[in-house]
Amino acid sequence: MAYVGKPEKILVVDDEPTIRLMLSHALQEEGYEVSMTQSLQAAEEALERHPASFVIRGIRLSGM
Repeated sequence: MAYVGKPEKILVVDDEPTIRLMLSHALQEEGYEVSMTQSLQAAEEALERHPASFVIRGIRLSGM
């Protein structure tokens, strides 16, 4: 069942393009608004411009 209501914003951060795309696609199908970045530095910049309700990040990313 898809999320009903105002779409929550989720930021997906991973250095693997395939992982980012798979997560983004699955979350969008459930009704979430998704943005993606490939690094933690880019994620910080993205969050300053467009706050997100949730962040999903790759476990092996360093920098934070």
